[in-house]
Amino acid sequence: MAVFAPLLLPGPAQATPPGALGSEVAHACSSFNQTASRRHWFWGSSFDRQAQNDSEFVQLVKNHASVLVPENALKWAVVNPVPGIRDLSDFTAIEQLFGPGGMRFRGHTLVWHEQLPEWLEKSTPETLREHLRQYITWLVGVHRGRIHSWDVVNEPLPMIARGFAPSRTFLGTVT
Repeated sequence: MAVFAPLLLPGPAQATPPGALGSEVAHACSSFNQTASRRHWFWGSSFDRQAQNDSEFVQLVKNHASVLVPENALKWAVVNPVPGIRDLSDFTAIEQLFGPGGMRFRGHTLVWHEQLPEWLEKSTPETLREHLRQYITWLVGVHRGRIHSWDVVNEPLPMIARGFAPSRTFLGTVT
């Protein structure tokens, strides 16, 4: 996984991949988290379970973030890929890695048209509303006290070449 982070340094701009500067970056600047917290802000990062074996990236996140967005671990297609099967193992792995250090988590996202379980597409408007109600109530309830905040609906109107187009699944169904 290639992750690039912006650094504000004097001189000509150039992209530098993580690891190229080694531990010099960590010593050259104060923690983003410390700087943000002095202003009562949260500084965060997204993180996907596949990155858990990248010890340098994990340490950078631990040193510089106060809130973490589990990139795909809480999306409906990952958590509930088939009716009746709910799998929180991706989020649990991230929580075990970062939670003991006091990391806050932002839930992303309860509903996103790009990562819905396939079985949901076959729902009638009435059953879709009920699936949404049950799923959101369950997921938020399971994580009560562990998730700092939630993105509820992400990009309900997907972008197409000529502008916005209504989401096939939701527009006119859930309103």
